[in-house]
Amino acid sequence: MAEQRMIAAAAEVIDHEKAVVEHIEDRELSSRGSSSSPKPSIDSVDDASLLQDFPTEEEQQILRRVPDKIPLKVFTIAFVELCERFSYYGTTVVVSC
Repeated sequence: MAEQRMIAAAAEVIDHEKAVVEHIEDRELSSRGSSSSPKPSIDSVDDASLLQDFPTEEEQQILRRVPDKIPLKVFTIAFVELCERFSYYGTTVVVSC
């Protein structure tokens, strides 16, 4: 059951990435028009917008949402699991000798 959810989530991510790539390609084709013009230079406004810290309106619509803060409960669970692994491997060293 968990594997099916992971596969479904991975497929969703792949589909989303494909949609983003198609959107970017469509935007590039529409900006170039029907003529075969050379690629825009790195000094163009579109390329400069890629260097901004904040997403543009278009990026906010097409990019996946990721929370900016991880709850304390998640850090606690990760820390407890890490301690459990340390105690397991520490015990196996003593028992195996």
